Amino acid sequence: MALFPSDSEREVASVLLSLSHSQPISELRAADAILKLLSGGSFLDAEIRRELGDNPYINKALRSLLNVGKVKRSGKGGRQDPYIYMMA
Repeated sequence: MALFPSDSEREVASVLLSLSHSQPISELRAADAILKLLSGGSFLDAEIRRELGDNPYINKALRSLLNVGKVKRSGKGGRQDPYIYMMA
């Protein structure tokens, strides 16, 4: 076990701290899970929901992460051009 957190762990902690002032714990956990998932690459919206669950906490956490600039997305949404999320 490392004595100091890695850069990615510090990044997750920073994002969670910035979100913690306005979000309940469930959304913070969802944001943490999203950041960990996206650290492995980009994912379609449907893939994120399949991995983490299709619930309001995931929706709110994704929007919050987009708003603070930690996650970006491409695509227009919908079947023909689905959203793809990635780390910013």
